[in-house]
Amino acid sequence: MGQRRQRLLRNPRQPRRQGRRRDDRPGPRLAASERRSGERKGYDYSYDAIRAPYRLAVDAAWFSDARAIARLGKLNAFWQSVGVSNIKDGYTIGGAVTGQWHNAAFVGPAAAGAVVSSNTSYKTAMWNELVSLSAGNYYNDSLRALTLLFSGNRMPSPLGSTPPPPPPNQPP
Repeated sequence: MGQRRQRLLRNPRQPRRQGRRRDDRPGPRLAASERRSGERKGYDYSYDAIRAPYRLAVDAAWFSDARAIARLGKLNAFWQSVGVSNIKDGYTIGGAVTGQWHNAAFVGPAAAGAVVSSNTSYKTAMWNELVSLSAGNYYNDSLRALTLLFSGNRMPSPLGSTPPPPPPNQPP
């Protein structure tokens, strides 16, 4: 019997079960991929989290958001400790490497976050590393293009309020 038909045939006096998993255990519902693999990677920095530094950088540059600037300060300190050429495609919340690839999908958003850094050599290294990465795949190259536009001061705020910070060492 289909789910819709079951809902229609349900006794209206019977309370609906909400907020519980199918197996009647309390707790969060897991995504299908998490149920299959048995792993919960909600706190790892992986492909589902790489947009965060870019989005924080946009908030910091376009709107001078103090919270974004503070968070980017912590992220920039982490990327500086890792080393620009050593950025991999996955980390645990404790900073341990879980990935193996150095690609534009991870370097790009990190480089976008570097625009608020006061360390010019770090900004320059991030820019140069991002420019040198290419020949990835559609996803990596799309993020690379987006973050190059932003970091290179070619993506002004659509609201026209404040321009992004100047490029680290050269005009694109």
